[in-house]
This record gives sequence, structure tokens and C-alpha cells, in this order.
Amino acid sequence: MLSEQRLERQNMLLASARMHNEYGDLDRSVQAYHDLTAMEGSEAVAEILADEIAVVEKHWDSVQKARSLALADDHESARAALEEGCSDLREHLMPWRIESHPSGARTRLPDGWERVTPFTAESAFGEPLELTFHLEGHEPRTLRVDSPSNQFLTMSRLADLWWRNDSPITALPVPVDGDYLCADRSGRVVRLSEEGTRWTVKLNTIGGIARTPTMLPKRPGTVLMLSEEGNAWFVHSGTGQTEGPFSLRSPPASGPVATATGVSAGFMSGATALWEQELEPTVTNLKAVDDDEFYDENRKAPQIERDSHGADGGLAVLRRSAREGIELASPWKSWGVRVNDDAFEVTSGDDSERSFTVSRDGDWHYLAWEAPSRGLPEGRLWVSDANGLRAFKP
Repeated sequence: MLSEQRLERQNMLLASARMHNEYGDLDRSVQAYHDLTAMEGSEAVAEILADEIAVVEKHWDSVQKARSLALADDHESARAALEEGCSDLREHLMPWRIESHPSGARTRLPDGWERVTPFTAESAFGEPLELTFHLEGHEPRTLRVDSPSNQFLTMSRLADLWWRNDSPITALPVPVDGDYLCADRSGRVVRLSEEGTRWTVKLNTIGGIARTPTMLPKRPGTVLMLSEEGNAWFVHSGTGQTEGPFSLRSPPASGPVATATGVSAGFMSGATALWEQELEPTVTNLKAVDDDEFYDENRKAPQIERDSHGADGGLAVLRRSAREGIELASPWKSWGVRVNDDAFEVTSGDDSERSFTVSRDGDWHYLAWEAPSRGLPEGRLWVSDANGLRAFKP
């Protein structure tokens, strides 16, 4: 009778051990094998099952080592340890930790649970996991993790103003009654507000608008747009109504800049133009292209130093081509911005709690600090890159 009970118990433990092993529950499988071989009278069974038990115990041991290494942030070694005893790495979930700056970003895991950074997740080697994170005041961020590894996610501050644009923007924004006039290298001009674009016009230009638009002192509400092939337009800031073009028949070399009486610009031809109230400017030192006096004996035009962007409009500016480097400090406040490989890092002195990050897409064209004002006590940061033109209140 005891032999029959022992045999029934042995069969039950063996079936349980094999079933748990098949379903990946190695803890219970190893325990069942241990209980089986520890039974009185199971010496022969233990000898028969020795190879089978050794495989399962090696598998179990590799999983324990892998998890221990993963918890110690050594996921590369964890994978190697797991490969020693496991033929399919997708069978086992490994822990990894995810943090974000700022913390508090929310995401929903495949099991339906919502988690908030920082937290520990689990996934398998060879099983990609895609998570989308949300944080108030920041852009959503999607993270793809192909294998378990600790992740640090930088959340990008959401822009206060954003002109999404595929064309390069090198002209600086011009403030107009709480809004801004902006132009790009395709010839588009917009009035940008925190609600979006109030109006858009398209100027017929080949070179586009690379130079900062300039307000006319004697025509309130009217701005001069000067294209890179030397055509001029007047644009009304309130309505977007345009006047022009008027051709100067030469690429600009400097300006436009505001003067006491109007707006002035220099041209590669050697001419200087002054706009006061009419689209046709007063031109001085004009040299026609067929004027022999304009060329030297080798028929070469004189070398004129060229300013590619015009006036800075009162902003502190750093352009990508500048020699000054990749950092720009606000001359009015303690704010600064630094260009990194994939982001712009914005800091405020030693106060790390106020720092934030702005995503960077492709080549950047300029960074600019706007001076503080009643509505902008800390000023405003402007960023121009492949994402278009964005502005951020610190």
C-alpha cells in the first residue's frame, strides 16, 4: 500500500515538474523535482531523471543570474547569462528602469496598467516594446525598446508659439502688438500668435526672405520685406496686404536696418537704398551692370562684405554658422541655452528645477533670446530648426 502511494506521489510530482517547466514556471518546476528526488525510495528515479533535472536547473540558474544582473543595471551580462541555459530568450522577462526629465511622465503598458516615471518595467530580449509618454506642458514622446536596458527619457517643452515649416527660417521674428511677423526662404510671410497664424501671404521670390523684416518709421503697421535676389515688398502687419515687388536688380549685401527717417539696405552693386514712405526707394551710388567703372581691369566686381541676415531686431542671436560656439546666454536674465546632438538644453543659473529641454530636429538655423517685457518678465527663447520656428517662455 505504501509503495502504491509513493508511486502515485512520484508520478504526480514528475508531472507537475514537467508541466511547470513547459509553461516557463521554473521556480515551481525546480521545487517539484527537488521534492521528488528528496522522497524516500526515489534514489533510482533521481538517477534516471538526473540529466533532465540538470537541464531544468541550469535553465533556472541562468534566469536567476540574468535577473540579478539586470537589477544591477548590467543588461549585456544578463543576456549572456541567460543564453547559457535558455534556448529562447523571449521566454523570460527582465527588469529595466525608465526615468524622465522632468519626472512624472505617464504611459500605459501592454498589460493595461498606467505607470508614472520613474518606474521599473519588464520585457524580454528580442521582444520590442513601444511606449508613448505624456506630460503636461510637454510634447508626447514615443520610446521603442528593442531589448531590456535602462532608459532616460528627455521630455521636450511644448512651444508657446510654433510655425511648423519645411522651409528654412533664417529671418528673425518681428513683434507686432503681441504677435510676430515671420518669413521663410520660400517667400511665405505669416503673422504668428499663440493661437496660430492669423494670416499667411506668399511672395513670388526665388531666393526667399533670409533677412529680418523691418518696420517703416513713417508708415506705421507697414514692414519692408527684402528678398535675396533684390526685390522689395511692403506688407501690412494687420491684414497681410502686400505692395510690390520693386526690383533693385542686385542681391542685398547688408540690411535692411531702421534709420531715423526710414529703412536702409546695401546691395552687391554698390548701391544703397532708403525706403521712407514709397515702395520705390531713394537710391545712391548706383552702378549699372554695364558701367565699366564698376569693374576692375579683369572685369571683376569689387568684393563687398555681405551680411546675410540683416538687423537683429533687438534680440540676442546665435546662428549655426557663427564662430562663437554652441551656447547663448540671455544678456538680460540668468537664462542660457546650449546646443546638444538631439536637443537644446535650457538652464537658469544654478537652479536645475527651472531647467528644461527642447527637442532638436536636423540642422538648426538660429537661437535667439527676446528681451524681457511686461508680458514676458523672463524674456522668450526662439529656436529655428527643421521643426520650423518655435518660441518658449522660460
